Amino acid sequence: MFGRFKRFRIKWYWWLLLILLPASIHLAGVSLWDYLNPAESQLDRLYIAHGLGALLPSFLIAGFGEELGWRGFALPRLQRNFSPIGASFILAIVHLLWHLPTYWLGQGIHNVPFVYVLAFVFPWTFIFNWLYNKSGGSLIFAVGFHAISNASLSLVRFMPWEEVVPISPELITQLAIPDELGGPYLTVCAVYFVVAILVIVTGKFNRINTDIP
Repeated sequence: MFGRFKRFRIKWYWWLLLILLPASIHLAGVSLWDYLNPAESQLDRLYIAHGLGALLPSFLIAGFGEELGWRGFALPRLQRNFSPIGASFILAIVHLLWHLPTYWLGQGIHNVPFVYVLAFVFPWTFIFNWLYNKSGGSLIFAVGFHAISNASLSLVRFMPWEEVVPISPELITQLAIPDELGGPYLTVCAVYFVVAILVIVTGKFNRINTDIP
C-alpha cells in the first residue's frame, strides 16, 4: 500500500485540478448564491489565512488519517466487485457513517443538517474517485486532494458560522435551516452535482484503478 505514495508521475493538469477544483467549486457556488440573492450578499467570502492555516491539519487528519482507508484500502476492492458508480455510492455511505459520531463531538462534520451533508458528500465522492482513478491509483494524490478539499472549506466560507449553527446531534434529524444560513451551502452542493454529472457522462468514469496492494 505505501508503495502507492511513489505514484506521483501524473500529468500536470491533474495536479492543477487537485489544487484548484475544490476552491473553484466553492467560489462558484457562493458567487451564484450572492448573485441570485443580492440582498443577502456577503463580500467577505474568502479567508486566505484560514485556508492556509487549515492546510497542514487537513493533510495530517483528513489526508493521511483517512485516505489510507478510503482510496487506499476500500475503493480498489469495491471497484473489483461493483461498477464505478456503485462503488462510489457505497464509499460515500460508509464515509457518512464514519463521520456521524462527530455530531456528538461538536467538530469534524459540516455544521448543517445531515440531509444537506448528503448533497455534498455524494457528488464530492464521485469527483474524488474519478480523480483518483485518473491519477493511476496514487495515494499521495488522494491525500493531497482530500487535504486541499478540507482546507478549501476554510478558504471559501459557505457554511454558517458555528456560533450561529453549532454542531450538535439535533442536526441529524433537522431538515432545514433558514435560507440565509443554508442557501450558500446548498448552492455549492448544486455546483458539485453538476460537476459530478459532467465527470460521469464525459470523463470516462468507467476507467478505473483496481490494483490491490
